[in-house]
Amino acid sequence: MTRNLRLLLAAQFVSLLGDGLYLAVVLYYALKVTGGSEQASGWVAVAENLPYLLVGIWAGVMVDRLDRRRVMMGADLLRAAVLLALYAADRAGWLAPPGPLMAVPVGFAAALLTLGTVFFNPARDALLPSLVPAPELTKANAAVAVSQYAAQLLGPLAAALILAARPLAEAFLWDALTFLGSFACLAALRTPTGDAASPREAVDVRGALAYVAGRPELKALLLLTVLSNLFIMGPAIVGSVLLVRDVAARGGAFSLMGRVLSGEAMYALYLSCFAVGMIIGSVAVARLAKHVARWKLLIAGIALDGLTFLPFEGIAAGGRYPLLLLAIGLHATVVPMIVVVRPAQIQAHVPGARLGQVFALVNLMVFGATALSAALTGWLAGQGTAPGQLFTYAAWGGTLSGVLALGMPSLRKLT
Repeated sequence: MTRNLRLLLAAQFVSLLGDGLYLAVVLYYALKVTGGSEQASGWVAVAENLPYLLVGIWAGVMVDRLDRRRVMMGADLLRAAVLLALYAADRAGWLAPPGPLMAVPVGFAAALLTLGTVFFNPARDALLPSLVPAPELTKANAAVAVSQYAAQLLGPLAAALILAARPLAEAFLWDALTFLGSFACLAALRTPTGDAASPREAVDVRGALAYVAGRPELKALLLLTVLSNLFIMGPAIVGSVLLVRDVAARGGAFSLMGRVLSGEAMYALYLSCFAVGMIIGSVAVARLAKHVARWKLLIAGIALDGLTFLPFEGIAAGGRYPLLLLAIGLHATVVPMIVVVRPAQIQAHVPGARLGQVFALVNLMVFGATALSAALTGWLAGQGTAPGQLFTYAAWGGTLSGVLALGMPSLRKLT
């Protein structure tokens, strides 16, 4: 592993370590400041994903015009500033008293955080092929995934142990500090020759869309991305918070290392189990990719992403929290068949000058569909749909997406 790749992984790890704390509390925090409004909290999740819809493809074009390392550094500074402002607002009491309108400032802050991610992620993925040789791309993407989910394991685990004694908003302060740590790692990274801020191919939004439109395999990949995320992500994000809350209410208190966990701490532990499954799955995919074609792994992953949600409704009905932790860990082991394989397919088949645009389009599809899915999930929950039932809908929708993928022969080009 080269020095540059180590620095890139370190930058991602340290920032996501703080994000593990942030993600463990943000929707619980939204419930707190909105007075327990499920629909208002759902709209916070929508706002969190809205920048992908508004500026996603434009961000990809900018990534392909500018120095990708500096784009990532600027994104880190933006996110640190937003989190510090959110923490200061909470400490000053500006987000009280609770009410549905409090979703507006929290949602605005969440949107600004995502704006930084809209630029950071495609820049990272577009930079990666210049740091490693082409045959090592799947392995390198697996290392990125392991780094990501190791951080997301440790962050929520720390949250599960300390949040009962500390204010929810303190997670925002720690996350801000980790983004500054990420900035320092990126500042030490030496951009390879040819990927610095030199003039690139003249690209624009229309040209980016035309390029993808002329590649049937990329169009199929984007369509599958929209479908699977539309079915899966709302329940996975909004539904998970509600599911853990209901299981905690039905199954009673749960203790970890002698401490009785609060609802938000139980949710943090749930996220940690998800991260464990992702790490195991990422390592497995890195090995499987040597023997199984990438397109086969992708299709299997999409179908299993849905099927592994089927037990959740029964677990929710019984209030069995330990079984829920096992189920989310098992589900997570199949997700890397999508999130590790898909970027490797793109990096192997798209010219370097177009990588930022294509990754931005993928992110647009992922998070645009996630925003719609979160809004629908929040609405269904507000209409009285049980959280377990939401996961059953996701299970069958995700499975259907995998079946449809079998009828897309152009995907086989993405070996």
